[in-house]
Amino acid sequence: MQFSPDLICTIDEQCNFIELSDACKSFLGYDSKDLIGQPFVNYISFDEQRNTLELFKNLIKGKKNNKFQNRHLHKTGRLVSIDWVAAWSEEEKNIFCIGRLNSEDTLTSPKNPVNSDVYKLLIEQGSDMLSLLDEQGNYTYTGGSTTKILGYAPEQLLGKNAFQFIHPEDIGNINELWSQLDSYELLQTMDFRFRAANGEWRWLEATANNQFKNPEINALVISSRDITERKISRLKLEESEQRFKSLFENNPDLVLFENTEGIIEDVNQTVEISFGFQRHEFINRPLSDFLPASVVAVCQVNFQKAMRGEPVRFELELDFEAVGKRILDVSKVPVVVEGEIKGVYTIAKDITAVTQSYNIIKQQAKKLNTIFESITDAFFTLDRDWNFTYINSEFDRLLHTDRSQNIGKNIWEVFPEEVNSIYYRHYKTALETGITTHFEAFLARKGLWLEVKAFPSEEGLSVYFSDISYRIKAQEELERLSVVASKTHNGVIITNKRGKIEWVNESLTLITEYTAEELTGKTVSALLTDAGTSKEVYRQTLGRLLCEDSFEAELPFTCKSGRDLWLMVGVTIIRDKEGSVSRYIGMLSDITPQKQAILERNNFIEELQSRNQSLHQFTHVVSHKLRAPVANILGLAALFELPGIDDKTKAEIVKKIGTASHNLDEIIRDLNHVLTVRESLGLQKTELLFSEMLDIVVQRMHHQIEEAQVHIRRDFTQAPLINTVEQYLLDIIHNLISNALKYRSAERKSVIEVYTRLEENFTVMFVKDNGMGFDLAKHEKNVFGLYKRFHAHVNGKGLGLYLVKTQVEALGGKVEVQSEAGKGSIFKVSFRQNN
Repeated sequence: MQFSPDLICTIDEQCNFIELSDACKSFLGYDSKDLIGQPFVNYISFDEQRNTLELFKNLIKGKKNNKFQNRHLHKTGRLVSIDWVAAWSEEEKNIFCIGRLNSEDTLTSPKNPVNSDVYKLLIEQGSDMLSLLDEQGNYTYTGGSTTKILGYAPEQLLGKNAFQFIHPEDIGNINELWSQLDSYELLQTMDFRFRAANGEWRWLEATANNQFKNPEINALVISSRDITERKISRLKLEESEQRFKSLFENNPDLVLFENTEGIIEDVNQTVEISFGFQRHEFINRPLSDFLPASVVAVCQVNFQKAMRGEPVRFELELDFEAVGKRILDVSKVPVVVEGEIKGVYTIAKDITAVTQSYNIIKQQAKKLNTIFESITDAFFTLDRDWNFTYINSEFDRLLHTDRSQNIGKNIWEVFPEEVNSIYYRHYKTALETGITTHFEAFLARKGLWLEVKAFPSEEGLSVYFSDISYRIKAQEELERLSVVASKTHNGVIITNKRGKIEWVNESLTLITEYTAEELTGKTVSALLTDAGTSKEVYRQTLGRLLCEDSFEAELPFTCKSGRDLWLMVGVTIIRDKEGSVSRYIGMLSDITPQKQAILERNNFIEELQSRNQSLHQFTHVVSHKLRAPVANILGLAALFELPGIDDKTKAEIVKKIGTASHNLDEIIRDLNHVLTVRESLGLQKTELLFSEMLDIVVQRMHHQIEEAQVHIRRDFTQAPLINTVEQYLLDIIHNLISNALKYRSAERKSVIEVYTRLEENFTVMFVKDNGMGFDLAKHEKNVFGLYKRFHAHVNGKGLGLYLVKTQVEALGGKVEVQSEAGKGSIFKVSFRQNN
């Protein structure tokens, strides 16, 4: 059949070509594959189509009229007359045809085929686009499916150059083919893009037949076909394959593919690096060849599960030669094609760091839990959705609850009766404002009065509370004591256990010149310190209370009018039946005349006051500054333990724990620095030159001073020397210069002046700047406080000036400041000459 000179073909019951012999090419110009599946009548003259279809139907019905003639459309556009003999095969259900060229017929290619209606109808039935081009590439004819596919009417193309419709990126290839026309009669073009009438680029494939030497045609005959959908599908497939390849190759996880027999067919670069082998060494080998014997079995079991279509995920610990021991989170994913599993992808994610972090978090959480359990107050934490994240044992003991049942629950579900209560209002305000709240309230469920302190943070609330129910009974006792105290001529003060004044007698108002209303509710600490008693003296007195149930002390006091007194203060502790302090009773008498001669003791008392103040601030930081990051770490650690947490969330939790740990570490470093300063009071004093000390500081801070373009002036002529601790003096100068640099003004050239003077028994050093300054009236009490800052836009911790004050006072001196916002500051450091 393939070697027959005749055209042999089979046609199905729908009159579509099933098979054609090779003679199809010589008869019609088409390869047989181009016509298979196409209707027979699409390639014959339009006026013959109805009769030919009727003839085929009769053949199928068994009629014998099996000879006929058709005029067929050649691929080049000419008509070919073929004589046919056809027969119906009942067994195959096909029509078998043999065609032979009609020797009496001539091939036709009219000079102007557009004028032939019959020819036009014929070629428009095909799926190809037909056209004729002259030697310059201009259209002389267009037909076939051109209008249907590209949207051009013939008149829109005739006379136009075909090259102007070809995509710029494809024009080079087409020009190269055009140059080969003299050498070849028939050329197949590469795929190219052609602009349709709607502006869209369509992909075409074409065959060019050189008929310039044929006087009947004298044109290049182009037969082209639209392959846009096929081309786009292929391009999308290539793009998808490239994306997958890029994802596979560049994946930071270990990725490999095993066929159904467990043989490796591909690995990515991460596998090569981790195992220390090249890709070709993995191919066509089982994964077990590269694994230690201890894990081969578990990998094979999970591979079989994946081959059954089951989801597989497990952890594996491997010791890689290149990167050491690693913990891997392994997933095996079956590859399914048309319902059949073709192999398994293995994806192994390195979770070593996450696992190690998790173990560290567990250890830290255990330590922190021990710390919180040691807190004597009841303590709990809430997230911002009001859910309990931590409860200590004192909470359970005091309120008779079970924390294991309440962790994760909403506080208002556990205590529904307290919704909109004083507890709810205070907690809500703290969360909304970020301001710590301190209040006392009655908890009806347990019949307890509680003192509550709530500290807000980004994560929620940390709440401490203690039982103060004893106050009700204490108030009754107070009333009885006040009857007795009202009859004495000495001043009498009755306070609660925290030193807050609950009652005073008339004699006390005469001594202090304050009314009872002004004194009630005020703390003894505030009364005495506001009235001339230094805080250090007060704390010294308070220290005696810790050792004795009663004592007497002499304290300075300034009356409301400003008159200075010395008072003899006797204090007696009143205890409850459990032995705990319930209140204090103080007896005050005026001993001013006896104290005029011993005022020199104040210097010693001031030093003690200063040191105790620093201790108080240090204690405050320990009790408050450390709580927020510690509570954050505990809460996050608890979240980490919750089931169902994905890797991304775990990573975010680890990141937040790192931030909280960093904050905690910074606070501990600062406090360690403060303790170092406080513990080094016994350093040796030497005679020092201010000018040399300033030179050392300027040299150390050379880069900061030069970068800030600050000019430093000095004048030590009046007091060039000082006998003191060298390291302390260097630190004091350094911190004051650093402070002036940080808070310099951007509006003027910065100048820092350092000079000394002699004043009475003091050598005084001044550090003056023309920087930002601050509102002294507003911030005077906090200037030298620990972690106190007044310019939030400037980096700093609020530690430098605190250290200056600590070191100056440790040397027996004092530090003062004058400042005005927008003009600058003057720090005055006074060193005692006898030191």
